[in-house]
Amino acid sequence: MPKTIISLISFETVPNVEIIKEFSDDETQHIFITTSLMEAPGNNRSALVMMACKLKLQRVTKILVNPNSITEIENTLQNRSWSNSDEYIVNITGGTKLMAIACLSFFTNFPNARILYKYIGQNAYRQIFPRISSPEFIVKSRLSLEEYLTAYGLSLTFKEHNLKDNRIASELFEKCVYFNNNINEIPEILNARKYKSANNKSFYTGGWFEEYIYYQIKTQLQLNQSQIAMKVKIRNQRTNNEYDVVFVYQNRIYLVECKAYFSSSRIKDKLEEDLYKLGALDDDFGINARSVLITNFDLENYNRKENRTIMSRASDLKVGFLQMKNLKTNNFIKSQLNYES
Repeated sequence: MPKTIISLISFETVPNVEIIKEFSDDETQHIFITTSLMEAPGNNRSALVMMACKLKLQRVTKILVNPNSITEIENTLQNRSWSNSDEYIVNITGGTKLMAIACLSFFTNFPNARILYKYIGQNAYRQIFPRISSPEFIVKSRLSLEEYLTAYGLSLTFKEHNLKDNRIASELFEKCVYFNNNINEIPEILNARKYKSANNKSFYTGGWFEEYIYYQIKTQLQLNQSQIAMKVKIRNQRTNNEYDVVFVYQNRIYLVECKAYFSSSRIKDKLEEDLYKLGALDDDFGINARSVLITNFDLENYNRKENRTIMSRASDLKVGFLQMKNLKTNNFIKSQLNYES
C-alpha cells in the first residue's frame, strides 16, 4: 500500500522531523501543507525539514494554504486528487490551529488514514484518529545533533581542541573533591599557565573540566558520537555562539557551560554572568531547548545566602544549575534532566 506522510509546516520543525524519521522509508511520499510565511526567504521551513530528513526532492509535494481561512484550506485540500487506497499518516502538530482542524476534518474521511499529534517536549505522540484503546506511543527514532541543528537552520563547527585521555580529567576532578578545591594542593592546575604547550595550557586552565563533564554526560546518558559535541561554535544567519558541550537527548537539545572556579572572589557575580549568557537563548534552537551551567565550585557550603540567590536566578532564567555537591553523585546529569521534566 503506497504511503504518504502529511506534515503541517511551522517554525517548530523538529516534531515534523521526528514523525518523518519514525514512519518514513525510501518509498514514502511526503506532502507539506505550508504557508507563504513559512516558505519566505529566511524561514525556508520546508527546506529545513527536507534537509534534516535527507528527503529527495521528487518525493516531496508542497501545498500552500491561507492559514487564516479554514474554508480556503478545506477547498485547497478538496481540489486535489487523493486515493482512498493509499495510507496517509497525518501529523497535525505543526501549522496553525485552523490548519490542524481542517486536516483533522478532511482526513478522517479516508479509510487508511492515521492522524497523529506529537507532544511538544515529550518523547511520545498520540494517535487522534482512528480512536484506539491505547493511543499513546513512544517515539523510537533519535535525532543526531546535526539533524537537530539542520532542522532549525543552524550549523556547527568545532573549535581547535584535542581531547585528552578521560582518565586525566577524572583524576583532576577527584583531586578537586579530595582537596575541597584547594588549588594549592593541585599543582597541575596551580601551574597551568606555565606550560609551554598551548594545548596543555588550555587543558589545565579549565579544559579538563569541560572534558570531564563531556565524558560524564556521554557515559551517563549513553550517547553516541553523533549526539554530543564539545568546544563548538553554532552559527545562525546572524551570529556565532560558542558552547562548551552541546548534546541531544531524547530529541531535545541541551547547551552546557562548564566553569571551573577555585577562588571565591566575585563568585556570585561570575556565576550570574554565566547564567545570563545561557538565559539569553533565543528561539533559534526551538522552544524546547534547555541550558545548564555546571561548576566545580561548592557555592552552597561557601555562602548559603549567595547560593539561594543564584538558585533563584537560575530558576527565573530557566537554566539548570549544578555545583560540586551535585557532581559527586553518579548520575548528576540524568538527575537534572529528570528534575526538569
